Amino acid sequence: MGPPGVGDSSLVVRPLRPYQMVACATPQYLSRSAPLEHPEDLQQHQCLLIRLPAPEWLE
Repeated sequence: MGPPGVGDSSLVVRPLRPYQMVACATPQYLSRSAPLEHPEDLQQHQCLLIRLPAPEWLE
């Protein structure tokens, strides 16, 4: 976890809160793209990342 290239071994990474991720695609995109079989496959796809405020139940 964390940004690539951070070499300071004194840093500790801890999750702050749970989060939920949702992946959406149009049927047209999926018909012309390589199939998605594992979350890692998303690295080979055109993705738009949007961060939204946490839902009330997480507060």
